[in-house]
Amino acid sequence: SSDPTSISHESVTVTASGTSVQVASNIAQSITIKALITNLGTIYVGGSSVSSANGFPLLAGDTVSLDISNTDKVWIDASISGEKINWISNA
Repeated sequence: SSDPTSISHESVTVTASGTSVQVASNIAQSITIKALITNLGTIYVGGSSVSSANGFPLLAGDTVSLDISNTDKVWIDASISGEKINWISNA
């Protein structure tokens, strides 16, 4: 792969717990996802079928980084409505 030439970033809110939300589409080489430190519940990270039963759990302040071709491959869910993540990626 080539050296990154751009950075994308965004916040994503799970408005209703139990309902997964897709991250916006951006070409990427990697993405880092951080659960906001103000979250009270658990964020679940995964693919389009992510849920509390199968997602990668993030507690408040936790992060996960993934090598990925597009940020829209990532979906999140939450144990409490209104929980948020911030993400940053490079392309």
